[in-house]
Amino acid sequence: MEEKELQVEKEIQKEEPDWKDSYLRLLADFDNFKKRTAKEKEEIRVKTKLDTLSSVLELDNDLHLAQKVIKDPKSLEAVKVVTDKLSSFLKSKGFEEVQTETYDEDLHEVISVLETGKESIVDVVAKGWKLNGQVVKYPKVIISK
Repeated sequence: MEEKELQVEKEIQKEEPDWKDSYLRLLADFDNFKKRTAKEKEEIRVKTKLDTLSSVLELDNDLHLAQKVIKDPKSLEAVKVVTDKLSSFLKSKGFEEVQTETYDEDLHEVISVLETGKESIVDVVAKGWKLNGQVVKYPKVIISK
């Protein structure tokens, strides 16, 4: 009996490194699966948020355009109140405006160029937005050169 037990134990010791290796690979595969799944879940969440709020971004842009053309002070003030609330709502959902103080060819979509001598942004036709640090809507600008 003792000899058979020794033989079985030797067999187990031979196969033990294979079991450990298989276990460690399975553990690493599972960890990679969890990370990949978490990343995909986050991407779906961001895409859903963007799809849901893209019409709100357009509404915000329309209200800003309306502010530029409204002459009546009371009407202008009413539109400004709505615009401010809408901007606060978008910021609470993780959106932030793309800067339009200085021209950056990587951040701005130029729709027209005026020849004036110095390079700058003359007008913002449509605001741009970032979500989680990534540009989701580029601002449309008129620049001078």
